[in-house]
Amino acid sequence: MHQPDTLIRTNYTGPNDMKLSVPYLWAVVIGLFVTGLPAVHAQNTWTGAAEITFHGTSPLSDFTGTVPCDPFTVTVRDLDKGLKQASVGGSVAVNSADMDTANETRDAKMHDLMKVKDHPHIIGAVEDLHLSETGLNEKGEPTSLPFTLTLLGKDLPMKGTLTNWRAGRAKVSFTLSFPVSLKRAGIEAPTLLKFFHVDDRIDVTVDIALTPDSGTVLPDSALP
Repeated sequence: MHQPDTLIRTNYTGPNDMKLSVPYLWAVVIGLFVTGLPAVHAQNTWTGAAEITFHGTSPLSDFTGTVPCDPFTVTVRDLDKGLKQASVGGSVAVNSADMDTANETRDAKMHDLMKVKDHPHIIGAVEDLHLSETGLNEKGEPTSLPFTLTLLGKDLPMKGTLTNWRAGRAKVSFTLSFPVSLKRAGIEAPTLLKFFHVDDRIDVTVDIALTPDSGTVLPDSALP
């Protein structure tokens, strides 16, 4: 499967390496510059963790599922050149066969439709993301995240919504939400009782926490 070359990289060590995004890193970057922390380096590395859920609907019953994500790393580059020149990017991959809705029959059908043997990974990637691309609100917080989602070998341009931003001295967290169209991804919507189709839209929510490596700390004065 194609895995895009990105600026924020996950140390991809196995099928459970999930990418997940670098959205609210910009809030941290802003904080670092506003407070004038010393020793701003050209490249800063963060460790990320993510909890991923997805939700679908049908005329007969809705369903919710999860997929595990291993820790990943994120890199902010060119921070020493100033905020406008800095960029973030990265990728996370999850094992599509690990998608679980707590229903063995439904999960088997879902894995079959997603062709997990031919396309074992779902990949999300952010590449060369700059501040102007994140839909800053009046507080200077990013509200959107453009990224690429790879499903069944297809690269799909996406735009997720960023919410629930929280920043502390040693941790930044946020939620990335986005819909996925089964048709657009080339996935046939499953049927129930041969008459009822699962809705084309699957809603995905990713709760992300980022922790800076030693030497990079977000001070209280940068918090909202």
